This record gives sequence, structure tokens and C-alpha cells, in this order.
Amino acid sequence: MPSTRASSKVECSFAEESAKFSSLPAMGGSRGTCKPLMRFGIRVIVEQDGKRQEGSSGGGGRTSMGYFDGKPPEWHAKQAQSRRLRC
Repeated sequence: MPSTRASSKVECSFAEESAKFSSLPAMGGSRGTCKPLMRFGIRVIVEQDGKRQEGSSGGGGRTSMGYFDGKPPEWHAKQAQSRRLRC
């Protein structure tokens, strides 16, 4: 009789940095800019009856934490889970 017990693992990652640039225009004064960079990822792994399924989702880029206003971590978790089920 096959086992119905499944083992699960969820891995999350988050990285953030910002690059600051300054310039001295020919007309005098100084100007600066800050370019944020962030990346979020989630991976779901489920093993059952000797079969392994994985799904992942992530996003980010040169954006701020406002990225999560439209795609919160829970959204990425659902995406990862649905991609796991397509395998």
C-alpha cells in the first residue's frame, strides 16, 4: 500500500542593495541618485511515494519594497505551489 504521507520544504530568499551615484555637472553643484535593487524568491519542494515535485516563483529588479504591494510573498507562494502541481 503506497504511503500518503508527504514531506514538504519551503525555501525563501531575499536580497536588497542600493547603489548611490554622484555627479558634478559642469555648471556647478552636485547631483546624486540612488538605484535600489531587490530580489525575492520562493521554492516549494514536496516528496511523496518516492516522487519529488518542485515549483518556484520570484521577482524584483531595480525597484523598492513597493514591489510587494502588487505581488506579496503570499502571491509568490501560490505561484510556486501551482507550478509544482504542473510537473
